[in-house]
Amino acid sequence: MYFKKTPIPFTIIDTPENARCLDGSKPGIYYRPGEHKRNTLIYLEGVGNCAGHTVDDILENCYQRSFTLIGSSKYRPSFFNESEIEGIFREDDKTFGRWNLLIIPTCEGNLIQLILNILILVKCLLLMQEMLLLNIKILLCISGHKKMLMFIFDYMIKNYQLNLNHNVILSGSSAGAFGAHQYANYLQKILPLTDVRIIPDSGFFLDSPEPFQQIVQVFGNFIKNDHYKTIFPECKYQTIGSDFYKCILLKYSWEFIQTDAFIIGSLYDNWALQYIYQIPCYNHFDQCDPETLQFILSYGETYKMLLSNILSKKPNWGSWLISCGFHDFVQTNWYSNRNFTIPSSSKYTGQESLDQWINYRFLKSKQRIDQVPYPNNKNCAYQYK
Repeated sequence: MYFKKTPIPFTIIDTPENARCLDGSKPGIYYRPGEHKRNTLIYLEGVGNCAGHTVDDILENCYQRSFTLIGSSKYRPSFFNESEIEGIFREDDKTFGRWNLLIIPTCEGNLIQLILNILILVKCLLLMQEMLLLNIKILLCISGHKKMLMFIFDYMIKNYQLNLNHNVILSGSSAGAFGAHQYANYLQKILPLTDVRIIPDSGFFLDSPEPFQQIVQVFGNFIKNDHYKTIFPECKYQTIGSDFYKCILLKYSWEFIQTDAFIIGSLYDNWALQYIYQIPCYNHFDQCDPETLQFILSYGETYKMLLSNILSKKPNWGSWLISCGFHDFVQTNWYSNRNFTIPSSSKYTGQESLDQWINYRFLKSKQRIDQVPYPNNKNCAYQYK
């Protein structure tokens, strides 16, 4: 069924050189004002990070990204792609359809959405390739403290009175989910009169197997700096040597998040199964051999056990965690699809569950975790992206 899709314009934000995209271009936002002027949904785009087993690999990956849509604002369309105005972005969404919508595209290559000024490091790589003087390179590498997302929040306060909002939801999928839980406390601090909550979607990862843990540890050490402490000082792992990377993973950092959260995800996250665990049948579990399927089922049980433990200690948090494979959910129409419900064939879609959590603070049942393993949630067990 067709619904109205108001074009969402792209606006460049004037930021200093130490808060830019990978190629040095100024960042931008997509913003659509809503009827409810004092409620805003902020969505952090997630497209992964500049990854690698070493710092050199990370820098090279960032350098390659600087020529693409996810490394530069130069390639961003003037209006948000109409085909992507789905799910949580829809104007007929029962909860957020009348809210202000702020979409922050990624262009800095960071797993946790804008924490480190990777631009400065990429400039170092570019300058090395251009054979410029060493003292200039060093000057660039150490410059800057305040970063891109902070400037965007400041822009929203000055131009759209974000600080006068009654409700602000910070959401994001995958890498954007990392950004949501990293910036939750900071956003609440700069919006003291606002009820700030977060909706991380598909952002819960285990720090296994060992190769993935190594990548996360390298990246953790890569972003370890004084600026990080200004946005997430509550994370005690910052002071524990090689454990700094645990501030990145919700598996560990949950206990330091001071705002309420609604966690959305698949117990069988097929991005993780594909890229972290190298499972060839990640998108078609019915085609897996028995040994692989048993591994996937064990992975789902571990995922459920860990999150159940976390949620038992966070009674105000909500959740919607289903036994069907997907990665990234809220910005798709699966979010309201009646095939995706907990339990199967109930009314509790992701949209319905989130709506209750947003609007009924004293609701007793805030947490929905699918209790049946694959493929017993029959309506959605074989439906994948």
